[in-house]
Amino acid sequence: MSKKKTIIISSFICVLPIMLGSILWSLLPEMLIRHFGPGSYSVSPKKTVIFLYPLLFLMLHFVVVFKSDWLNTTRNEKRYWYIPVLSSTFFIISFILSFMKS
Repeated sequence: MSKKKTIIISSFICVLPIMLGSILWSLLPEMLIRHFGPGSYSVSPKKTVIFLYPLLFLMLHFVVVFKSDWLNTTRNEKRYWYIPVLSSTFFIISFILSFMKS
């Protein structure tokens, strides 16, 4: 797969939670879990978790993807997938925990 196509697909995966959150909007509680750990969690408004955090993950994804180009370091093809996998995992867990707590 070409570099451009990989970047487009991996970027789409980063913003997939926006689409999922929009589809599930009426089912999600007003406050969603944004940080979780052993025995504790913190919450944020639904709009923040669904719209702001995926965009922050997307910006971080661009930094990771283009960092090696800027620094002229060795390329690692896995770098395209670090943040999309992390983002998707975070939002799946966040949505599930929010459903369980509401």
